[in-house]
Amino acid sequence: MRHLIYEQEIIQQEYDDINDNNFRDDIFAKTVDRGILYHNYEITFEFKCGIKRNGWTKKTKKK
Repeated sequence: MRHLIYEQEIIQQEYDDINDNNFRDDIFAKTVDRGILYHNYEITFEFKCGIKRNGWTKKTKKK
């Protein structure tokens, strides 16, 4: 149970950092098991604790 609480706190911190434009890629890399990007720009992140989160990304052009 402590492990799940710890993972949830890390995920919440990541969410707060993203909203503050202060993304911590080191923490993200430690907590995410894998990410899946679908053709419709949907993203699924699977965290090491078993939690899955879905989101969408904006289509951007490479410069």
